Amino acid sequence: MPDDDITNFEGIDSNQVRIVVIHDEHGGMMRAKVKYINSLDGVSFGKPMEAAKRVSFAQQMKGAVIMAKSKDGNTSTAASSPNDNSDIPF
Repeated sequence: MPDDDITNFEGIDSNQVRIVVIHDEHGGMMRAKVKYINSLDGVSFGKPMEAAKRVSFAQQMKGAVIMAKSKDGNTSTAASSPNDNSDIPF
């Protein structure tokens, strides 16, 4: 994404990727989840996040999901543990 702007999808189709999908049971239903997205050209976009930053990012994203769901009147994830990501369908 140009300039790390997550709202700008210009050029998103210019990168070929390999997607690794796993199948997992959630709520009694089998669902496909993306486990990895890997570049086919071997290009790296920098070094991996440190563990503390990964945890912080995961908590921020979960908060964003909870906020989005609460706007729709669905607050079922608000009562779950902040470290329990099993209710996120991706």
